[in-house]
Amino acid sequence: MSLRQTLPVALAGLLAGTAAAAEPPATPSAPERLRLPHLAAPAGPYANAVRHGDTVYLSGLTAFGTEAARGDTAAQTRAVLAQLHGALRDLGADWPAVVKVTIFLTDLKTLPAVRAALVEAYGASPPASSLVQVSGLFDPALKVEIEAVVVAPAQKP
Repeated sequence: MSLRQTLPVALAGLLAGTAAAAEPPATPSAPERLRLPHLAAPAGPYANAVRHGDTVYLSGLTAFGTEAARGDTAAQTRAVLAQLHGALRDLGADWPAVVKVTIFLTDLKTLPAVRAALVEAYGASPPASSLVQVSGLFDPALKVEIEAVVVAPAQKP
């Protein structure tokens, strides 16, 4: 028997004990678009949040529609974090469930005020974080936008 004939037989024998590993992975469930009661209805073609498994991706939150919308960066950040906390309650979660935030800030000089508000909200459970300076947000009065990734298993009815 030539090498060309024996190699497929040998490989078949080696793989026979690993049939389970050769099966395709389970198909994950489809992402679920969420409408969270503590957040305003989306003003465009997007969802407040999308759940995929136990991970929830929250769309960017701003102070738009709140009393803080025309206020300073600190007030806007506290309003955004209040919305985020409401979304966490909707998901049956709290601050430690926030694993990643991305902060969009129009003026880096106001970062100390943003950090103070974040420390106040997170306490001893800070998430991973990215900070991006932007030239502006969709409303020129807005100074900060925060999007978040949360680990929150679906609640059972």
